[in-house]
Amino acid sequence: MFEILYRCGDIIILPHQKNLYMEPEFLTYQKFDDVALANELIEVLKKHHIKYLMEEESLTFDPSYAFNPLSKDFAVKIRGEDFEHVRQLLQDDESEDINKIGSDYGIYV
Repeated sequence: MFEILYRCGDIIILPHQKNLYMEPEFLTYQKFDDVALANELIEVLKKHHIKYLMEEESLTFDPSYAFNPLSKDFAVKIRGEDFEHVRQLLQDDESEDINKIGSDYGIYV
């Protein structure tokens, strides 16, 4: 198995390839405590061909010594110039979802 230096969408950079590529500056767009929620955002990014990184962040020291999976965060990072575009895409996606809900749904009654 190879150690992965980082993953950018479908591109995987291995440690020995680090200097072969210019690394774009990715900034944290959103953090999640559940990988499934992070994957939902990643699906939107993939659908619109937006480059991203997902990094697993955990406490460097777990005082409970239990290696608690709840102490992990998943940071989805994108290029700074894509922030506004992604915000608009998510807002449009949300509007579409709201429009799919019928007026007889419990929240509207």
